[in-house]
Amino acid sequence: MRVSPLVVKPVLLYSRYVRVGLSSWRNWGDGLDVDGEVSRINGELASLKSSVGVPVEFRGVSAVSSLSDIEGVLGEVDSSDVVLLYAAGGWVEHIRALASRRPTLVFLRHRSGHYYLWHEIIHARFIRMNVSDEPAQPWLGYDDVVVDDYGELAVRLRALYALRNMSGLRVVSIGGVGGWEVGARAAELAREVWGLDIVTVPYSELEGEVKAVEASGEAMESVKRSMGHYLSSSGLTVKVPIVNVERAFILREALLRIMRRYNADVVTSPGCMNTIIKIAKTPPCLSYSVLNDEGYAGICEGDFVAIPAYLLLRLITSKPVFFGNPTYPHNGVVLMAHCTAPRRMSGVEPEPAEVVTHYESDEGAAIRVLMRKGQLVTVVNPAFNGRVWVIFRGKIVDTPTYPACRTQVELQIEGDWRRLTRELRGFHWVMAYGDYVREVEYALRRRGVEPVVIE
Repeated sequence: MRVSPLVVKPVLLYSRYVRVGLSSWRNWGDGLDVDGEVSRINGELASLKSSVGVPVEFRGVSAVSSLSDIEGVLGEVDSSDVVLLYAAGGWVEHIRALASRRPTLVFLRHRSGHYYLWHEIIHARFIRMNVSDEPAQPWLGYDDVVVDDYGELAVRLRALYALRNMSGLRVVSIGGVGGWEVGARAAELAREVWGLDIVTVPYSELEGEVKAVEASGEAMESVKRSMGHYLSSSGLTVKVPIVNVERAFILREALLRIMRRYNADVVTSPGCMNTIIKIAKTPPCLSYSVLNDEGYAGICEGDFVAIPAYLLLRLITSKPVFFGNPTYPHNGVVLMAHCTAPRRMSGVEPEPAEVVTHYESDEGAAIRVLMRKGQLVTVVNPAFNGRVWVIFRGKIVDTPTYPACRTQVELQIEGDWRRLTRELRGFHWVMAYGDYVREVEYALRRRGVEPVVIE
C-alpha cells in the first residue's frame, strides 16, 4: 500500500537555574549539558530509525527552555505528525504549549543518561494537573510516556504511523458493504473512528473490467506473464487445472484496474462466494492472495467489522495479514481458516503453498498456505459494535487439512484460553506474524476503542 512516513519533531525541554540564597532555587535534574544532550538524542534517533520497522522521518532536535523558544519551533511542530518531547525540565505551561498542538510522546530519563525532572512529576503535575486523581487534561495519557526504553518508543511510533496512514485510506468495496448483519453500521464506524474513505462500486463495473481484460490481447499477455512469474516461485504446488489459475489472474487484473481508477490500494466485496464467482468464473481467493503478496490489500467478504483491524495490523507490521474464520477455543488451542491467505506472511520470502479449489464451491483457484510452525503471531478479534477489540498472542502448532477453508492454522493460545472463550466478539479474526499486541493496544486507546488483551 502507498504510505507516508510518520514525521516526528523531537524537542528537548530544559530549565536554566540561577542560585538564590536561602531558597529552593532548582528542581531535580539540574546540570544538563544541553548541547551534549541534543547530540546524544540525534544519535539515538538515528539508531531508532533504522530499527523501528516503519517509515519514520525524525526532524532535527530543537532545545527550548521558554515559551518564546517554543514559539520559534511551532512551524516545524505544526507541520509534523507527532511531537517527541524529551522532558528534562521546564514547567506545565511549556508542555501544554507543545502537547496541545500535536499528538505527543514524552521520553524521560531515569537510568539512561542525565536524570530528567519530569520523571518525578509528569504523573501528578501534568497528566493529573495537580488537582485530580485521574487524568485531568485531553492531550497526554499514561501510555504516551516512555522511560528510558527506545523499544517502547518504537511500539508507539509504529502505532501512530498506522493511525496516520489509515486516515483517508481509500477502500474500494465492490457491490456494497458487508459485515454480517451490521454491515452498514460497521462501514459508518470505519469512517468515523478510523477515517477510512470507502468507495462502493457496482458489480457491473467489475463485470465490464473482466470482459475488457479478456478481450484485450495486451491485457491477456500481461495476465500470462504475471501468472507465469507466480507459478515459477519456489515452494508452490498447483493442484487445479491451469485454466483455473488463469481465471484468477484475469480477475486480479480487473481488480487492479478498478483500484487504479479510484486511486485505491484496498479492495473488498461482500459477494465473494456468490456474485463474483459468477462474474469472473472463479472466486477471488487466489486473486486476493496474490494482491496481498504484491503490497495491496485484498480482503474477503467486505466485512467492515474486521477491515479496520486488518488494515491497522497491516500498517503496524508492514507485513501481509491473514483474514480468517475462528473456531471454538478449547484446551488452549484454536483453529483459524480461510481461502485467501497471503504467502509472504513474514513480509519477505513466500511460505510453501498449494493452489487448490475454493472449499465451499469446489471451484476456481484458492490457496493453502503452509504457515510456519512455531511462529509467534498476533491475533485481533474486533467486536460487532466496533468499540471493543480482543487481542492475543498465539503460536502456530499445525497446518491441518480438515474439510474446511483451505489455509488452516492451529494456534496454541498464549494466555488464558478460557477467558478468550468468554471474551470473543464479532466473527472474523485477523492474524500477523510477530508480537504486536502492544502496538494494537496503544492504537486502540488513541481511537477510544477498548482493548481486551488475553494474557
